[in-house]
Amino acid sequence: MLNNLYALDLGTTKFCLGTINIEKSSDSFTPSIDIISTPALGMYRGMLSDFTQASKALNKLLDFAEEKYKTRITATVVGIAGSHLESKSFTIYHSEKQPTIFGPNTLTQLEKMLCEQFSNNSKEILHKIPLSFNLDNRLVTKTPFGFHYLNISAEYLIISADKLYITDVIRLCNSCGLEVSRLCAEPYASSAVILNHEEKNIGTAVVDIGGGTSDGIIYYNETPKKVFTVDIGGNLMTNDLAIGLGLPFAEAENLKHRYGLCSIDPSKKIELINSLSKKETHELSTIHNILGARIKELGKYIYSALQKENVPLKGGLVFTGGGSQVQGLNIFFNSYFPYKSKTTNPKFPSIIKDLYENSYTSTDKAPPPYSTIYATVIGLLYLEVLQQEKLNKIETSYSISNYFRRFVGWIKEIT
Repeated sequence: MLNNLYALDLGTTKFCLGTINIEKSSDSFTPSIDIISTPALGMYRGMLSDFTQASKALNKLLDFAEEKYKTRITATVVGIAGSHLESKSFTIYHSEKQPTIFGPNTLTQLEKMLCEQFSNNSKEILHKIPLSFNLDNRLVTKTPFGFHYLNISAEYLIISADKLYITDVIRLCNSCGLEVSRLCAEPYASSAVILNHEEKNIGTAVVDIGGGTSDGIIYYNETPKKVFTVDIGGNLMTNDLAIGLGLPFAEAENLKHRYGLCSIDPSKKIELINSLSKKETHELSTIHNILGARIKELGKYIYSALQKENVPLKGGLVFTGGGSQVQGLNIFFNSYFPYKSKTTNPKFPSIIKDLYENSYTSTDKAPPPYSTIYATVIGLLYLEVLQQEKLNKIETSYSISNYFRRFVGWIKEIT
């Protein structure tokens, strides 16, 4: 099931391709996630801006990957990011004349009605996320399969994206010999491997700080409530330092990661190499002022997005992505905004290990730690595995429903 499964993250600073790899030893198999990346071209704020350059970078990535994996890569899941992403909740009502068991056909009918109600010619639905199902006002559940009903009200969250932009992303992949098997919203993907069950339940926001944008998603009561995008990312922070201090971009990037906003003596001076290849000394307070101004601006936009949704966030903010590696980010953020914050690395999805253990003898070897910069591509892989498992469960539920129908028929015949 998990063989030849790939995920593609077209980021502002890098293109990443992830797959599930099996490490073989003499008597065991250990699943892990393998990721290849190459510098991005033709991207701006998480979106395509130059088709030719992006195609060049993607072809280079695929060449590396196919050489490493010794196979032809023909299909992949692709992440979608950018300020065109939107989310909106809907309630769908459906009735039957006779008591009916909730099965795959019911779900298909509800989702068809949902798409009709959405009706936005400029947007394409990426995710139809069921939030809850109310059956005859007697049962509210997230897992309605197998229950009888006459009347249903179903709550969904739709995450959508600009239809024409999606067409361009698919065309880019096709031009490089790739079929797009599924499209996923990147903030939804990242959050899937960042938050645990408890964090989703008590209310937590995930912000993936990428190179061009910061993509966010809010969870409460175990379900997503809203996605949002702030057009501020790590590249803008680095650019501020490069311009403000007269540094090469690479030097400014190293400075951001090494010192950032760390709480050490602000009067301490450090030696840097400027754009003219000459040594200069700067106080840390100068670096703090430049970097802090941009991160404070980012925080204000995040705070505004959270306030509009108006849900309790007892879990606070969880940062991930390459931009979250700024030294002192959480201490700085906590001092200005009323949410506790932390930075979290993506977790190895346990479902992947469990599925492989059903087929192979697996070791208890712990998976390697994954960097925050790979949260999106790991999340894309996880969502695809989850989707396939979901389809399998629906088929199983349908079989069980048919069994109960036959069972009821047998009882009627006996009586």
